[in-house]
Amino acid sequence: MTAVRLADDALLLVTRHTSWDRHAPADARYLDEPPQPNIGIRLYGASHATFATIQRSNEQVGLLAIDTFETYQTSGRWKCYLDFDAGTKTIRDERRGETVVTDLALSATERDLAILPVPAFGEYAILVERVGSLLRVMGYGEVG
Repeated sequence: MTAVRLADDALLLVTRHTSWDRHAPADARYLDEPPQPNIGIRLYGASHATFATIQRSNEQVGLLAIDTFETYQTSGRWKCYLDFDAGTKTIRDERRGETVVTDLALSATERDLAILPVPAFGEYAILVERVGSLLRVMGYGEVG
C-alpha cells in the first residue's frame, strides 16, 4: 500500500493486488511472471471520500480499466459501474434523499478515460487524474 498526502491536503491510499506471492512464486497460477495488478484507490478529502476499483483490462495486456468508482459526501453517495463488454454505465445517485438509478451507453470519451496503462509502482498521479476526469464527464462534477 502507498499513502500520499496530496497538495490539496487530501489523503490518497493506493493498493495493488495480484494472485502472485513473491514468497511462493512456484505456487502461482502464472509461473512466468507476476500478473498485472488490480489497483484500489481511496481518496479522503475534507468533505468527501472517493473510491475506485481498477481491474486488469480484457482488451489488451498492459492496460487497466477503471470499472467502479464512488464518492461519499454528507449529502449521500454517488456510484458508477462501467461494463465495457456491454458498452454501458450504471449510475446510482443517492445524494438527494432518494436513489436514482440510470443506465446509459458508455461513450467513446468515457471508455478512453477509463482505460489506462499500468502505472509503475508509486506512480499515482495518472490514477487520481483519471478518476477525477471520469467523475466530471459522468456528471458528478468536481470532488472537493
